[in-house]
Amino acid sequence: LIKRHESLRTSFTTDTDGEPVQRIHDEVPFTFHTSVLGGQTEQEAAAAFIQPFDLSQAPLFRAGVVKVSDERHLLLVDMHHIISDGVSVNTLIREFGKLYANQELPPLHIQYKDYAVWQEAFKKGDTYKTQ
Repeated sequence: LIKRHESLRTSFTTDTDGEPVQRIHDEVPFTFHTSVLGGQTEQEAAAAFIQPFDLSQAPLFRAGVVKVSDERHLLLVDMHHIISDGVSVNTLIREFGKLYANQELPPLHIQYKDYAVWQEAFKKGDTYKTQ
């Protein structure tokens, strides 16, 4: 999924004017965290997993598994809202499920940045101004 979606390889810096600049990396280091529940509740383990992100360091998400018992594990994912929304999170969940089931995903023809460029162009057009 990291190789497939540019947003999962994105970081942000500021230019000389202090404006945010998106940087898409070819590769990013990723560590899948594993732990055992221990004395925490499931809710406490999930809350402890959520940490602030440094926007200049990709990836802007983390994932891990907490072993609750031999038969029960929690998959935890923490993602900064700057790289995702409800639609993209649902897409990632659906694609993760397919990959987990050993299914292949069709190649992507566009990335989110393409949509963002189209939106900005639309905002400069007469239709948008009229609306």
